[in-house]
Formats: sequence, C-alpha cells, structure tokens
Amino acid sequence: MKLMRSIGTLSCIWLVMAISAIAQSSNDSLPAVLDTTGQALERGVEYYIKPAITDNGGRFTLINRNDSCPLYVGLENVSGLDGFPVTFTPFVEEETVIRENKWMPKFVMIPF
Repeated sequence: MKLMRSIGTLSCIWLVMAISAIAQSSNDSLPAVLDTTGQALERGVEYYIKPAITDNGGRFTLINRNDSCPLYVGLENVSGLDGFPVTFTPFVEEETVIRENKWMPKFVMIPF
C-alpha cells in the first residue's frame, strides 16, 4: 500500500514539474521558421511552398483524389507556376514572427 502511495505521489510531483517547465518556456526560446532567404516568417504575409530540392517536383497545389471532397494538399509533378499562397498565423495573438511548433497554416484564396 505504501508503495502505491509513493508511486502516486512521485507521479504527481513529476507532472507538476513538467507543467511548470512548459509554462516557464517563453515563445522567444523557440527558433523562428525561416524562408528561403533566411528571413523569419511573419504573420499575415503570403508565402509560396516549394519543394526543398528545387529541380524535383512542382508547385504546392490541391489534389482531387477519387472525385471526393475535400481536396488534398500535394505537389504537382512538373515545375511551373508558384501555386497557391498560404499565410501562417501564430497561436499567440501578439506574436508577429512564426516560431517552430506554434503556427497554423491557412490558404489565402483558392480560385475555382
């Protein structure tokens, strides 16, 4: 019985320590996501997603699979136009820089 109580108490202590460590980490400690020119991504700016290896694959687009909705996100097989622009929105309302693990992508406009 004492062993179970000790395990429970120790688990609670570890949980409190983990939560306090996460709460203390500031947004500035996370590295910013960089674009191809080395600049940090910013809130509300339109970006075009391209393959990391520029000679392989095409633009970022929406793919219709099996004539179903919703459309899927993918890359075209041939290089060409820029594709669809996206914007990134940080979780924290006051943030202007997009940081790793703390953003939400959003399509700007999808013409049909």
